[in-house]
Amino acid sequence: MGHDRVVLLGPTGGFSTNSISFRGSTITSGTLTLPGGTRLVSIRATNPADTGNPGASTVTIACSGQPTVSQTVNLNSTVTLTTGWTAPCNVVTITSSNNWHTNFDDLVYQ
Repeated sequence: MGHDRVVLLGPTGGFSTNSISFRGSTITSGTLTLPGGTRLVSIRATNPADTGNPGASTVTIACSGQPTVSQTVNLNSTVTLTTGWTAPCNVVTITSSNNWHTNFDDLVYQ
């Protein structure tokens, strides 16, 4: 995702390594461009109980021509979202209903 939309964070929530999150409280989505001819296999999302976190987050992953993946990430939970996509799709939109409170890590593509 573009640097104007995300920020790199240290370990947080269910992640023991660096992760990314949306840069501000008004940003709820961004696009991620993968190398051509690849597809997103999975990404992990964590929703830590930090100050001001409104609660559960709905995370959505979309790519033109592929089924949209959506999952609730409860407060203090970490989930792996698996796309099941079979065709290449290198521009992916990631959305989180609770903006910067949801962090992302462990992106897998092939």
